[in-house]
Amino acid sequence: MFEFFPQAMLPAVDLEGKIMMHSPSEIKLAPNGNGGFFDSIVKIDSVRTHLESLEYVQVIGVDNIMNKVLDPVHIGFTACNNFTVSLKTCPKAYPGEKVGVVAKKDGKYAIVEYSELTEEHTNAKMDDGKTLKFRHGSILMFMFNARALMQIAQSKEASQLYHKAFKKVDYYSMSRECLVKAEKETGWKFELFI
Repeated sequence: MFEFFPQAMLPAVDLEGKIMMHSPSEIKLAPNGNGGFFDSIVKIDSVRTHLESLEYVQVIGVDNIMNKVLDPVHIGFTACNNFTVSLKTCPKAYPGEKVGVVAKKDGKYAIVEYSELTEEHTNAKMDDGKTLKFRHGSILMFMFNARALMQIAQSKEASQLYHKAFKKVDYYSMSRECLVKAEKETGWKFELFI
């Protein structure tokens, strides 16, 4: 069973903290990140109805070609071990790769976004001097117990963990009177992450 629903959007801001524009009269909106999915669970009745009829739910990022829809090994591993949630990772290709990593944060396992890692953490090595300490890259492949997913979505924490992400954001230039295609990072997006 598949459920498609729109992702929420939020205004993007420039380096001075001013709201960016898409046109002279339209605010530049940017997706609120894959974690906006939790908010959608709470707000969209059909999504909640589907979740109530399921035992496990696979959540994957659509922009990752490695994702295997309804991966039987991942489903079986999660269900046989009675896990609340599981995820797949893959080793980072190099220290500065722009991918979140699985790490302990405040004593709990979490996905720490690459933009939140210090240079020291990004380049930290294990005792062998070769292996990255923070090497387990999050590739957006999750399996959730459906009841636990509903509880997470309804918790305050799920919708309060916005991250600032410095990204390439196309914008309307009032002085040039045209839409400018960003070639480098130009603004901040506000995103929730799973």
